[in-house]
Amino acid sequence: MFSMVEEQMASGLSGKAFCRSRGIAATTLYYWKRKKARSRDGGGFITLSVGAVPPRGTVEVRYPNGVRIQVGAGDLGLISQLVRAY
Repeated sequence: MFSMVEEQMASGLSGKAFCRSRGIAATTLYYWKRKKARSRDGGGFITLSVGAVPPRGTVEVRYPNGVRIQVGAGDLGLISQLVRAY
């Protein structure tokens, strides 16, 4: 759907006119524009370094979009960042 946002921006048409020409609801385009803008802000990803996570036990963070990340249970700072990232 990000490609639809890019198409609209490249078309030179207003969002409303673009949606009318494609037969889609304007709210759909604006929803994906917001999602795309948020993804440019880092996309919720952080840098991990090898060896920073203790080998004992793991915690799995599950995001509503289906992404699952397992990290060492001893790194509370990293777990906190992952929880706040969504």
